Amino acid sequence: MFWNKKKKSEDHFQCGRAYARSGKYDKATIEFVKALRQGHPQAKEGIELGLKYLEVNLPTNHDKAVVHYNVGTAFYYEGMLDEAIKQLEMAIKLDATFAWAYSTIGLAYTKKGENYRGKTAENYFDQAIVRCKKAIELAVEQKVDFPEAHNNLGLAYSYKGFIHEAIAEYQKALALNPNYIEAKKNLAMVKLKRILE
Repeated sequence: MFWNKKKKSEDHFQCGRAYARSGKYDKATIEFVKALRQGHPQAKEGIELGLKYLEVNLPTNHDKAVVHYNVGTAFYYEGMLDEAIKQLEMAIKLDATFAWAYSTIGLAYTKKGENYRGKTAENYFDQAIVRCKKAIELAVEQKVDFPEAHNNLGLAYSYKGFIHEAIAEYQKALALNPNYIEAKKNLAMVKLKRILE
């Protein structure tokens, strides 16, 4: 088992190096994130170098924000929430109108809150609610539908115990995208939770 994890780590690291050699630093950085999650000793250095290269060579702050968003999302899916939040905060700092970054950081705060109880959990859920509301506000200003932000806000409300608000957000997500499976699942779960309480 350990050998497989070490091999997988090395595979991601080598894939990252190959992307870097071909000038695809954004993809390289995401592979380095996967290698770091598997414990590769040089992966963190690869991430830092990739981000520095992209910071210097990308033409606009939005382009730079997208890279930090992608890396933050990769960290999120690897379960590295503190690193995800750091990258997503950087994306927001570079582009304060980046609705996806606000929504995803809200999701990361919700996930982080799941690991705690009491005041600490409440604080994370509150952060999630603020960020998801900001994502929705930006989407409205930009005249784009953003069912994912409503779904993420519903999750934060659900964990906070605000069942009626959660249901309303899931319903808004489904009004924007009636085929949104995740929102359907979350709506069913929160309705079941309401019945059981």
